[in-house]
Amino acid sequence: MLTVFRVGVAVAALVVLLPSAAPAHSASPIAACADERIGALRIARPDAPCSAGERPLAWPAVTERPAPMIFACVHQRSGALRRVATWNRCTGSELRLRWGAWAGPGWEADVHSCVTARTGRFRVIQSREGCRQGEIPVDWPSSATRAGPPGPTGPAGPAGPSGPAGPIGPAGAAGPAGPAGLSGPAGPLGATGLTGPAGPAGPEGPTGPTGATGPEGPAGSDGLPGPQGPIGATGPAGPEGPVGATGAAGPQGPAGPAASQIVQGAVVNSPANPGFNTSVTSTALCPAGTVLLGGGFMLSGSVPQLTVVVLESRPADTTTWTATARNYAIGVGSFGIQAYAVCSA
Repeated sequence: MLTVFRVGVAVAALVVLLPSAAPAHSASPIAACADERIGALRIARPDAPCSAGERPLAWPAVTERPAPMIFACVHQRSGALRRVATWNRCTGSELRLRWGAWAGPGWEADVHSCVTARTGRFRVIQSREGCRQGEIPVDWPSSATRAGPPGPTGPAGPAGPSGPAGPIGPAGAAGPAGPAGLSGPAGPLGATGLTGPAGPAGPEGPTGPTGATGPEGPAGSDGLPGPQGPIGATGPAGPEGPVGATGAAGPQGPAGPAASQIVQGAVVNSPANPGFNTSVTSTALCPAGTVLLGGGFMLSGSVPQLTVVVLESRPADTTTWTATARNYAIGVGSFGIQAYAVCSA
């Protein structure tokens, strides 16, 4: 924003010089407009006043300061302004205008511009802004007045008579409460008052803590024996004792059997793919004239798959050994059992 060009003077009519052999001048200010964005300068015209995007400027056509004159051509309709060396360069649609100016920086409120050397167009700039390459700095005085130095303080005048007292105004509204003051020191302790009447009994309090255990009383007399308790479980076996001394040889026993033999029973097989709890039994029989000393069995077939368990392997009488097996799982295959008997004459 071109704030340095805010001047407080009225904009007067444009002073131009029509083509003549001896143009005249007046002291009326020159009215102009400066574009606030690019600084382009033009002369204000009655049919083309300053717009919202332009800043009005004014300066005197004649200055008291010795300075060279600026010769310019003004377009009659738009007010476009350009600097020329002589008025001979103005066209028929342009008016002639001149005012005093000087090169170099001037007062803060002066008009500061850069003139394009090729076209002569004016561009208004800030007071401390420099011109671009191909431009010439040109300043001239504006219509703003420069404040002079302050004068000395004059003597104080005599005091005037006191005026009559004015009427008393209405009371103002109450102000807000002030902050609380500091607490004062505590006063002396007063005398003890009389004892008041006893109040009603209060509610029963909570149960107190348990007291300490008292001393142990004297021992009582022995009671009658109680009934016998159940027998306890058998304890673990004790450690093996040391080997005793060899005893004396005993008398010779009777002669044993003359001969013994192993008798095989028949192999009894289950059916294929036996059902749950299928049992088979095999027996071994001692020959005539012999007695049974012991026996055993042998399993065969799909024993692990069918979970086969031997239910019994025992003597059926003094000459027969029997063995029975049972299946506890349903599976594929079959199983068998064969009994054995140890016989002696």
